[in-house]
Amino acid sequence: MALTTWLPLLRAQGTDNDLETDWRGRASVELDMKIFKGFHMFTEEQVRIIDNFGRPGRYQMTLGTSYKLQPWLKGALSYSFMERVNAKKEYSPRHRVSLDLTASRKEGPWQFSLKERLQLNHRPGSMNEYEQTRNALYLKSRVKTAYKINKIWTPYLFLELKNTLNAPSINADFNTTTQQYLTPSGLSAGEQGWFLSGYHDIYICRYRAGLGTEYKFSKAHAMDLYLLADYCRDKNIDANSAGTVLKSMTWDQAMQLTFGVGYIYSF
Repeated sequence: MALTTWLPLLRAQGTDNDLETDWRGRASVELDMKIFKGFHMFTEEQVRIIDNFGRPGRYQMTLGTSYKLQPWLKGALSYSFMERVNAKKEYSPRHRVSLDLTASRKEGPWQFSLKERLQLNHRPGSMNEYEQTRNALYLKSRVKTAYKINKIWTPYLFLELKNTLNAPSINADFNTTTQQYLTPSGLSAGEQGWFLSGYHDIYICRYRAGLGTEYKFSKAHAMDLYLLADYCRDKNIDANSAGTVLKSMTWDQAMQLTFGVGYIYSF
């Protein structure tokens, strides 16, 4: 088969859908327990409101541990169980495991940090794995600056990038007669499936900016008040269940503005 009989379907060849804007909210309660110096266990309950504060979008429970590897370096491991809620009030579970490494440095009242998070999201149940990844891997990179005004107020600002590590990738021909993308002819069904959807596409799927402040009203009790601005750009694949025909590939765009409040009890 000549190389000219097929061309990869690159991201630039997909169509960008209209940008959608959604106002959201988050509320959480976290318990942080010190086991011994440098080692903590924590749990968090969180609810998210979406669709312009119109309905619940997710309930989430997290359990994890953190350990200070060095005075400037901390590691953390956590598991989250999530229940997503769609517009029909149907629930779908998700499982998440996160591994964090955070390097930080203090300069007077300033604190600077770099956090890298490797995240695995597992989606159970039936699905078309040529359109979605069952075990999606992400890498989140965050830089943060905080300024401690006094023992009570610590405002902060951060920027974060979220990268896919194994999103479905596309490699197909466009048939002008059927108006569909087809895998190269002359290949076996298995080869066609691989050409249509492999799990190795890497791209930035979310840009996030966060502005907030920690309000510590006692040694054990604190509040976290914040605003998040997320620009999301996700691949939207419409393919048959055999992975041999790609009907369309578009890019969903969304601007999500989230007001959040969290309560932290440390003991």
